Amino acid sequence: MNLPIVIVLVIALGVILLFIEAFLLPGTAIVGILGALALAGGVYLVYEEYGGTQGSIVLLASLALVVGAMVVGFRRISRLKWADVSAIGGRMNVLELGIVQIGDKGRATGALRPNGKALINGRRVEVYSIGEFIDKDTEIMVTKVTADKIFVKASNN
Repeated sequence: MNLPIVIVLVIALGVILLFIEAFLLPGTAIVGILGALALAGGVYLVYEEYGGTQGSIVLLASLALVVGAMVVGFRRISRLKWADVSAIGGRMNVLELGIVQIGDKGRATGALRPNGKALINGRRVEVYSIGEFIDKDTEIMVTKVTADKIFVKASNN
Protein backbone atom coordinates (compact mmCIF):
# COMPACT_ATOMS: atom_id res chain seq x y z
CA MET A 1 0.00 0.00 0.00
CA ASN A 2 1.46 3.35 -0.93
CA LEU A 3 1.82 6.32 1.41
CA PRO A 4 -0.94 8.61 0.04
CA ILE A 5 -3.55 5.90 0.57
CA VAL A 6 -2.29 5.26 4.10
CA ILE A 7 -2.47 8.99 4.86
CA VAL A 8 -6.05 9.25 3.57
CA LEU A 9 -7.10 6.18 5.55
CA VAL A 10 -5.50 7.45 8.77
CA ILE A 11 -7.16 10.87 8.43
CA ALA A 12 -10.52 9.28 7.56
CA LEU A 13 -10.20 7.00 10.59
CA GLY A 14 -9.51 10.04 12.77
CA VAL A 15 -12.59 11.88 11.49
CA ILE A 16 -14.77 8.80 11.96
CA LEU A 17 -13.53 8.24 15.52
CA LEU A 18 -14.15 11.88 16.42
CA PHE A 19 -17.66 11.60 14.98
CA ILE A 20 -18.29 8.43 16.99
CA GLU A 21 -17.05 10.15 20.16
CA ALA A 22 -19.24 13.19 19.61
CA PHE A 23 -22.51 11.49 18.63
CA LEU A 24 -22.55 7.76 19.25
CA LEU A 25 -20.41 7.18 22.36
CA PRO A 26 -20.14 10.56 24.08
CA GLY A 27 -18.12 10.69 27.26
CA THR A 28 -15.88 7.72 26.54
CA ALA A 29 -12.91 10.03 25.80
CA ILE A 30 -10.68 7.20 24.60
CA VAL A 31 -12.39 7.13 21.20
CA GLY A 32 -12.01 10.88 20.85
CA ILE A 33 -8.37 10.76 21.89
CA LEU A 34 -7.66 7.99 19.38
CA GLY A 35 -9.44 9.99 16.68
CA ALA A 36 -7.46 13.13 17.44
CA LEU A 37 -4.21 11.15 17.45
CA ALA A 38 -5.05 9.48 14.12
CA LEU A 39 -5.95 12.83 12.58
CA ALA A 40 -2.79 14.48 13.90
CA GLY A 41 -0.69 11.53 12.76
CA GLY A 42 -2.07 11.70 9.24
CA VAL A 43 -1.41 15.43 8.99
CA TYR A 44 2.08 14.94 10.45
CA LEU A 45 2.85 12.34 7.77
CA VAL A 46 1.88 14.81 5.07
CA TYR A 47 4.08 17.54 6.55
CA GLU A 48 6.97 15.08 6.87
CA GLU A 49 6.71 13.55 3.39
CA TYR A 50 5.38 16.38 1.22
CA GLY A 51 6.40 19.61 2.97
CA GLY A 52 4.74 22.62 4.52
CA THR A 53 2.44 23.70 1.69
CA GLN A 54 0.78 20.32 1.19
CA GLY A 55 0.76 19.75 4.94
CA SER A 56 -1.10 23.01 5.51
CA ILE A 57 -3.60 22.16 2.77
CA VAL A 58 -4.25 18.73 4.30
CA LEU A 59 -4.50 20.27 7.77
CA LEU A 60 -7.16 22.74 6.61
CA ALA A 61 -8.97 20.01 4.66
CA SER A 62 -8.93 17.75 7.73
CA LEU A 63 -10.33 20.49 9.92
CA ALA A 64 -13.03 21.14 7.31
CA LEU A 65 -13.89 17.41 7.33
CA VAL A 66 -14.21 17.40 11.11
CA VAL A 67 -16.40 20.52 11.07
CA GLY A 68 -18.51 19.03 8.26
CA ALA A 69 -18.95 15.78 10.18
CA MET A 70 -20.06 17.70 13.26
CA VAL A 71 -22.53 19.79 11.25
CA VAL A 72 -24.01 16.62 9.72
CA GLY A 73 -24.26 15.05 13.19
CA PHE A 74 -25.98 18.06 14.73
CA ARG A 75 -28.41 18.28 11.81
CA ARG A 76 -29.28 14.61 12.21
CA ILE A 77 -29.91 15.10 15.90
CA SER A 78 -32.00 18.22 15.31
CA ARG A 79 -34.17 16.24 12.88
CA LEU A 80 -34.54 13.61 15.61
CA LYS A 81 -33.20 10.82 13.43
CA TRP A 82 -30.89 9.64 16.21
CA ALA A 83 -32.37 11.29 19.26
CA ASP A 84 -34.69 9.58 21.69
CA VAL A 85 -37.95 11.48 21.40
CA SER A 86 -39.75 9.80 24.27
CA ALA A 87 -40.59 12.18 27.05
CA ILE A 88 -41.03 11.62 30.75
CA GLY A 89 -44.54 12.71 31.57
CA GLY A 90 -44.59 12.23 35.32
CA ARG A 91 -42.89 14.05 38.11
CA MET A 92 -41.08 12.45 41.01
CA ASN A 93 -41.94 13.02 44.63
CA VAL A 94 -44.85 15.34 44.00
CA LEU A 95 -47.61 14.86 46.53
CA GLU A 96 -51.26 15.11 45.67
CA LEU A 97 -52.82 17.92 47.65
CA GLY A 98 -54.72 16.87 50.74
CA ILE A 99 -53.47 13.28 50.96
CA VAL A 100 -51.46 13.96 54.08
CA GLN A 101 -51.93 16.81 56.55
CA ILE A 102 -49.92 17.98 59.53
CA GLY A 103 -51.06 16.03 62.58
CA ASP A 104 -52.07 12.88 60.65
CA LYS A 105 -50.92 9.66 62.25
CA GLY A 106 -49.64 6.50 60.67
CA ARG A 107 -47.24 3.61 61.07
CA ALA A 108 -43.69 3.16 59.75
CA THR A 109 -43.71 0.15 57.39
CA GLY A 110 -39.92 0.08 57.42
CA ALA A 111 -37.16 1.62 59.48
CA LEU A 112 -36.84 5.37 58.93
CA ARG A 113 -33.10 6.10 58.81
CA PRO A 114 -33.86 9.01 58.25
CA ASN A 115 -36.22 8.25 55.36
CA GLY A 116 -38.35 5.26 54.52
CA LYS A 117 -41.92 4.16 53.86
CA ALA A 118 -44.95 4.63 56.05
CA LEU A 119 -48.68 3.97 55.89
CA ILE A 120 -50.60 7.20 56.47
CA ASN A 121 -54.35 7.58 55.77
CA GLY A 122 -54.35 4.20 54.04
CA ARG A 123 -51.62 5.21 51.59
CA ARG A 124 -48.03 4.05 51.46
CA VAL A 125 -45.82 7.14 51.18
CA GLU A 126 -42.16 8.01 51.54
CA VAL A 127 -41.47 9.95 54.71
CA TYR A 128 -38.51 11.59 56.41
CA SER A 129 -37.91 11.50 60.14
CA ILE A 130 -36.77 14.65 61.86
CA GLY A 131 -33.37 14.00 63.42
CA GLU A 132 -34.01 10.54 64.83
CA PHE A 133 -34.15 7.02 63.51
CA ILE A 134 -37.56 5.40 63.85
CA ASP A 135 -38.00 1.64 63.97
CA LYS A 136 -40.40 -0.37 61.83
CA ASP A 137 -44.00 -0.56 63.08
CA THR A 138 -43.58 2.57 65.24
CA GLU A 139 -46.55 4.91 65.28
CA ILE A 140 -45.66 8.24 63.69
CA MET A 141 -47.19 11.68 63.32
CA VAL A 142 -46.80 14.11 60.41
CA THR A 143 -45.06 17.33 61.48
CA LYS A 144 -44.46 19.06 58.16
CA VAL A 145 -45.59 18.64 54.53
CA THR A 146 -43.83 20.28 51.57
CA ALA A 147 -44.52 19.88 47.86
CA ASP A 148 -42.33 16.79 47.69
CA LYS A 149 -41.64 15.56 51.24
CA ILE A 150 -43.50 14.44 54.33
CA PHE A 151 -41.69 14.90 57.64
CA VAL A 152 -42.65 12.78 60.65
CA LYS A 153 -41.69 12.08 64.22
CA ALA A 154 -42.44 9.18 66.51
CA SER A 155 -45.88 9.63 68.03
CA ASN A 156 -46.28 9.51 71.81
CA ASN A 157 -49.96 8.54 71.47
